[in-house]
Amino acid sequence: MNLRGEERWVDCAKAESAYRAAQARNPSFTKFISEKLGAGPLTRIRGTGKNGKTHTRITLTNIRIFAELCGVRVDDLIVAGFPQPDEPGFLTLVTIGGVNHIAFGDEKYEDNGRFSFGLRLNLIAPGVPFILLGFRADYIAPDGCYCLNGEQDILVNDVKCPTAGNFLDFREPVPISNGIAQIALARKARPPLTVQKPVDCDYGEVCVTIRVLHDRVEETTEHFFAYRPGGDLVPIKRRSDPPLLNRKELEAMLAAGAIGKEEFERATWIGDVDRYHVLAFPQHCTQVHPVDMVFWDVTPEYREFLQGLLRKARAFAERLRPE
Repeated sequence: MNLRGEERWVDCAKAESAYRAAQARNPSFTKFISEKLGAGPLTRIRGTGKNGKTHTRITLTNIRIFAELCGVRVDDLIVAGFPQPDEPGFLTLVTIGGVNHIAFGDEKYEDNGRFSFGLRLNLIAPGVPFILLGFRADYIAPDGCYCLNGEQDILVNDVKCPTAGNFLDFREPVPISNGIAQIALARKARPPLTVQKPVDCDYGEVCVTIRVLHDRVEETTEHFFAYRPGGDLVPIKRRSDPPLLNRKELEAMLAAGAIGKEEFERATWIGDVDRYHVLAFPQHCTQVHPVDMVFWDVTPEYREFLQGLLRKARAFAERLRPE
C-alpha cells in the first residue's frame, strides 16, 4: 500500500514495547497518552485494533507525539526496510527569495517582547487541482525552541483567508483549480521564554503545516525552513536541536561509554527543550513536562545531575576535538 502525505510505516511491536515501558513507569500513563494522542491513533500505532498488525501507516505528526510521550526516538519506531518517502505530499514548495522577513520593532531588547515574521511560498502541483484546507507557520528560535506564536494573517493568491481557532484550518477551504497557489503569511510571536528577548530569535526557523484535499484524500504535511540574510528562506529537513544535552549528543556519549545507561534514561525522562531550559535558565525553568507526566517540579538534586552531565558532555566534546 502506498503512503499518503506525511504517513510513515511504523513497527507496531516496537511501539507497543515503548508504550508498555512508559506504562510501567507510571500507571496513569494510559489515560495521559490517550488524552494527548487520541484513542484511534493510539490503537493503530500499537497494532491493537480488530485486525492486529505488525506494521501500520500513520502520520508523522502522530508518530512524533507518541515517541515524545513514550521517551523514544521517532526513528526507533519506523519500520526498517520499508519504503519511506523523502518528501511528504504531492505538492512541491518553492520559496520566494528576498521577501521573507523577521521584524523586531521597538521591543527588540525587551524581555518577552513582541516581534513578527513573514514568508512567501509557492505551492505547485502543475495541472493537478486540489483544495487548500489550511495553512500555518510556527516560528522557531535559533536554539531549536518553538516561540509563542500568536495571530496570523494569510493571503492565498492575494485573497485574505482567515483561519479557525487552531490557526490552521481555513474558515472556508480554497479550491486551487490549476494546481498552483502562492501563500503570503505574516504572524506575531514572542520568544520561547518570558526572560528572553526578540533579538535572541533572529535568523531562526519556521515549521510550515499544510492541509489539502486531493483526489478525495486529506493530507497534512510539515515542512521546515531556515531564515537567511537578504530575506531568503532555505528548506531544511528538521528543526535544530537545542544546544545543551540534546538526545543525539547523549546517544553519542552513551555509545562511547562516556555515560551509563541509567544516566541516559534519567536524562531523557524529560525532553530536549526541557533539559536545555533547566540548564540555561535555572532560575526561570522550575517545572518540566516528563514523558509520562503533565508537570513535574525540578528538584535541586535533578538540576545538579544535569549540570554534572553537561560537564561530562563538554569533556567528551573536548576529547573529540582534533589537535
